[in-house]
Amino acid sequence: MSFTPDDQNNLNNKVTFYFNPITLTPFIRWAKFTAIMLMLYFVFACFGIITLPFAIFGIIASSKLLNACTDIKAVMETGNGLYSEYAGENLQKHFSSLLKSYMAMIITVIIVFVVVMVLFALFTEEIVELWKKLLDGYFESGDPDSLPDNVNDLVTYLRAMF
Repeated sequence: MSFTPDDQNNLNNKVTFYFNPITLTPFIRWAKFTAIMLMLYFVFACFGIITLPFAIFGIIASSKLLNACTDIKAVMETGNGLYSEYAGENLQKHFSSLLKSYMAMIITVIIVFVVVMVLFALFTEEIVELWKKLLDGYFESGDPDSLPDNVNDLVTYLRAMF
């Protein structure tokens, strides 16, 4: 394959990928399926106040992936290279938004973890007292004299083993 100077100038500004339509068709199907599943996941994540920051970026990312699939399919049907450029831009925006979503997710998890640890440290005594009150009735009901005979026999047998 020989390149003219015009081809070389075009190559400096753009990167072109050549896909076989046999492999590209399943790729489009799986990418659409992935985009729809991501969209559903992030829509449900919008219901939580804590999960809202990364859900917004996730919805944007999944919509960009759907747009890229549409553009790639348009390239296959029409042969118009302009759709290829749009598909590349949408894929870049998809991965950029997905990265933002993951970063927001990590930051949210860290903030929630720190808040829970601080609250636990501040209220440790109250939590321990609450557990003692909740478990008081449970331990009092385990009086060995109130157990049925077969349980006493089992306890005696287990003590003899050790």
